[in-house]
Amino acid sequence: MGKINPTELAKVTYLNAAAVGERSLLLMPLWDGSEWHQWIDVADGQLIKIQVVDTIRSIYVAKSVGKNNDFWIFFVDFMWQRASWPEISRIILSVCDDFHLLATSASKLNHYFEARNSIEGTLINSYVQTELEYLITTARAVFDLLQEAISTIWNTAACPL
Repeated sequence: MGKINPTELAKVTYLNAAAVGERSLLLMPLWDGSEWHQWIDVADGQLIKIQVVDTIRSIYVAKSVGKNNDFWIFFVDFMWQRASWPEISRIILSVCDDFHLLATSASKLNHYFEARNSIEGTLINSYVQTELEYLITTARAVFDLLQEAISTIWNTAACPL
């Protein structure tokens, strides 16, 4: 999407439009404790508010969690608030995606544990081994992305953290 008009950006209640500067924005939904609020860029930098009923998988802004199994990641929060320049935004989204994948992998391991008596022994061993290898590889990818983010911030001249 293109540049959003600062007057339009002021519609997004959780955002300090004056402080955005040259950073990129992910217009995340806001959970206010009772309902969702979401703004989208429709055209020519104009925003409209849409009504989100519920989320399945989302990065969102809130003072408290929308669902009991949601979790807060300090690094992601910090990066969106302080370092969301265009060259960093892609990395932040990738880290968020990898955290979702790690959670899915952990859930699959839990499922295998609970279903261990109904799955053939050698087959479940292969399932668990494959999932553990994937989990370790994905965790390593998160560290690689963190290194890339740190390096990019370090090499960015305009780094007013």
